[in-house]
Amino acid sequence: MDIVDLHCDMLAYLQADATNTPHDPQVRCSTSQLQKGGVRLQVMPIFADTAPGSEHIGCQQYQLFKSLSEQYPSYFKQFGSDDLVTTSTPVTIMLAIENASAVFGDDEPLYLGIDRLMKMQEDLGQILYLSLTYNGENRFGGGAMTECGITEDGKRLLQALDDTGIAVDFSHASDKLAHDVIDTIDSYDINVPLMASHSNMRAVTDCTRNLPDDLVREIIARDGLIGLNFIRHFVGEQGVGNLVRHIDHLFSLGGEYNTCLGADFFHCESFQPDKQYFFDSYDNASCYPKVIDLLRRRLTLTEDTLARITHRNALRRIARYHCTGNLENFK
Repeated sequence: MDIVDLHCDMLAYLQADATNTPHDPQVRCSTSQLQKGGVRLQVMPIFADTAPGSEHIGCQQYQLFKSLSEQYPSYFKQFGSDDLVTTSTPVTIMLAIENASAVFGDDEPLYLGIDRLMKMQEDLGQILYLSLTYNGENRFGGGAMTECGITEDGKRLLQALDDTGIAVDFSHASDKLAHDVIDTIDSYDINVPLMASHSNMRAVTDCTRNLPDDLVREIIARDGLIGLNFIRHFVGEQGVGNLVRHIDHLFSLGGEYNTCLGADFFHCESFQPDKQYFFDSYDNASCYPKVIDLLRRRLTLTEDTLARITHRNALRRIARYHCTGNLENFK
């Protein structure tokens, strides 16, 4: 079964060391791992911590994204062609932004960052989503590890996103920021989609990076997407089978047509080498056939519902805003 995944950290891995390549298995979303997993479309966000010069790191990763389809045409195809996907190779790749600080310098006028963002959008055809923050606080608002809400710059950025098709991603937003984004969108009548690209259910596994039910309901009501995260801390230490509980809960809130995948595979060793971030045998993009088998065994799902989780829900959302090409090649 075909896979669309909304989040991996390939670009940060490539930018960290000029000798790194997309073939390296340690990135956990390498070319061979994506192919073995049946990934047909992989979203690759730009990421930078909020710090002086963060926008330069973001620009470097943007150039790396553009170079993937040029340097590795047998493995990657940039999103935007008339026919989205025809075969499992090359993998279609799509850009997103994790932490707006990767595009907007803290001390520069806001219009310079908006101009930078819109030039990226024009150049690539479409950016799928943008998160205003990471885990901390920046000029736009508070991240997941804060209790801060939106700032005036955050409101202005949302207005700039009106009718661009770029979704606002809640995966690293504080609850306060997420609610402020919703209030701002409604108050100013801004047409901005919502999603959580790589987040699970807080009602199942209680951690701040997972979504509370009220925000889940808001995303569902606005026909957004919620990508299931495979990191064990967010899944729950009971085991990878806990993914089933997250799906059950999401479906109980009405999310059958909003559930998708956002595994969040990344180079763990660059953070805490001794920490086990993923479950054994579910620690890289080749694991998707095992995930599908797990869901078939543990949930009573039709094949059509399973296909919605693995790719159709995500494709429907992408097609609605971004694509006039043929999506029928997905099975």
